[in-house]
Amino acid sequence: MAKNWVEILKSKPAWGIPGEAVTELAALTTAADEAFEQVNSRLRGPFARTKNKEAFAALALKMRAMKDRYFKIPPLAAPDFISLGLRPRDTIRTSHIEVTDLVEFVIVLRYIREINIDFWIKGASHKAKPANHDGAVIIWDVLEKPPVRHDELNRHILATRTPCSLHFAESERGKTAYIAACWQNNRGNTGQWSEIQSAIIP
Repeated sequence: MAKNWVEILKSKPAWGIPGEAVTELAALTTAADEAFEQVNSRLRGPFARTKNKEAFAALALKMRAMKDRYFKIPPLAAPDFISLGLRPRDTIRTSHIEVTDLVEFVIVLRYIREINIDFWIKGASHKAKPANHDGAVIIWDVLEKPPVRHDELNRHILATRTPCSLHFAESERGKTAYIAACWQNNRGNTGQWSEIQSAIIP
């Protein structure tokens, strides 16, 4: 499906999808393809399996984000959705599709080059994720100045349990990481982003 998306989006400038988004999708598709080939070769092992899992998780997250951001608005029509391998839009909004809960989290610093995100449902007294949800989408980036918008945070992961650990390079120690989160249900729909928090990378 990802390969099909890349080919279709390259030929559909009228859809108004930014070129950089298509380029990133293509790069993640290539990375997943290469990881899949390696995990099925004689070089397979624990590292290859982990790399393959991470590559496909990143690709799936990007595809869901693109679907939510670009495919659910005009000019896409029902035939366009079908060409992408997706169901045409359902214009009837139902409560079990909506993601209404918010993520609340704290940043915990324990080890060098690592930031832990301890998250839960905002206002809840427990740390279980909402029912019928995959987990929390964590987005972050290391920036020179505070971001104005959430889409300035380009790194992401789907955290299925709390806490979630973010790892950084040695060269990033002492710099500022900016982090936000939202819930994702098992239909791939995401909720409202939390406020952006920050921490100095130890």
